[in-house]
Amino acid sequence: MLSRSSSADRSAGLARRRASRTANSLTDRPRPRPSRVEASYDRATDFAAAANHDRAARKMTPDRLAPPSKITAPALIVHGTADPLRPLPHGQALAAQIPHARLEAVPGMGHGFFSPGLPRHIGQLILGRTQSPPSGT
Repeated sequence: MLSRSSSADRSAGLARRRASRTANSLTDRPRPRPSRVEASYDRATDFAAAANHDRAARKMTPDRLAPPSKITAPALIVHGTADPLRPLPHGQALAAQIPHARLEAVPGMGHGFFSPGLPRHIGQLILGRTQSPPSGT
């Protein structure tokens, strides 16, 4: 069982997460309110994994610097209507920038895929986007 971090560790972790967040460049929305960052941090059960997630997000490689308009692969943007960290306009703006992208707004979904039945639903959305239509149609 994971033990919860000390108050000082929590404060330092929250400060790092806040510092790593940037304004939403796609929709020019303000940063998430600190209470949302704190709630996200407090829900975490594997703090090392959360730190790796943040590190991966900050490492910019040349392929990550290309504008979304350069994406040529079929794109499916799956976005929750109840995402507190990246509200639906973020997903809409991203889909608008990718040629031929399809946006699937999932009612009630937040920032993760953890609700019962949600992984299956998202899997079906992905299959629907990636399967070729039957020949002759």
